[in-house]
Amino acid sequence: PTNGVINIVSILNNNPSLSIELYDNFGRRASFTKKQDKESLQLNLTNHPTGIYFLKMRTSDNLFTRKILLNR
Repeated sequence: PTNGVINIVSILNNNPSLSIELYDNFGRRASFTKKQDKESLQLNLTNHPTGIYFLKMRTSDNLFTRKILLNR
């Protein structure tokens, strides 16, 4: 669970291309981010309503999906 801020660090190392998509529980894309040249990335979800979201992280080699519970 999160109250609105998610930090992503480990998958950014040595991955020059990273895109992050956030989907709500109905499958609608709620957010899209491309990695800038930083060691970490912070997603601010405080403007999104409470609920279940799916975070899809795509690198040049892999695709990761994580379930996020936004709880305030």
